[in-house]
Amino acid sequence: MIGSADADTKFLSGYRDGIWVYGVIEKNGIQYSTDQTGTRANQILWNELSPDDKMKLAKTYSYMTIRLADHFGSDGQDTINTFVNDETGWTALVAALKGKHAKKEFPDLAEAFGTGVDLELQVMFSCT
Repeated sequence: MIGSADADTKFLSGYRDGIWVYGVIEKNGIQYSTDQTGTRANQILWNELSPDDKMKLAKTYSYMTIRLADHFGSDGQDTINTFVNDETGWTALVAALKGKHAKKEFPDLAEAFGTGVDLELQVMFSCT
């Protein structure tokens, strides 16, 4: 059963050839291929992996975003991308840079526009 709480779940291997990609995950002695298992089952298996195994699976799917979404669903893809960004430090870096830029002062512009003015760029093109 995929959803048991006392599962022994681990990433065994990944396959990629530039066109196709999948991972093989073993749970309680049964092997599951992510390209043949449904998205919800893959999400459950993902949740049961160790952080190290999660990173291995994510690296298997790196740059194969269409396949990742196909095998794990868009919610699963977001979960995996968030995990990778958190583990590699990108989430913290973006937050730090946003904080740094939000506090930046531009005294020359303040003279021209006044203090506390937020300028918004005009939308030139709209994709909607």
